Amino acid sequence: LTFDDGTQGKLHAFPFDNTQEATILYSSLPYIEFLSLNSGNIVSTEPQELAVGWSNAGSDWGGDGGADPNAGCIGDAPTN
Repeated sequence: LTFDDGTQGKLHAFPFDNTQEATILYSSLPYIEFLSLNSGNIVSTEPQELAVGWSNAGSDWGGDGGADPNAGCIGDAPTN
């Protein structure tokens, strides 16, 4: 993703089979919120993105790359 200010980010999980639409948000990293088709609840991927261990490194997102992208997944949140 490239934001209006030129900052770039990566999403590591997207619930293609569990939503019809999602909102891309940004706090310390990019994440999405979506209405789960499975449960009917609003789900945020922010905890999963934080668990991946990514941090802002200049205009791109870097991190340890070896972190488990499924770490911290809860309920019906996406795993990849």
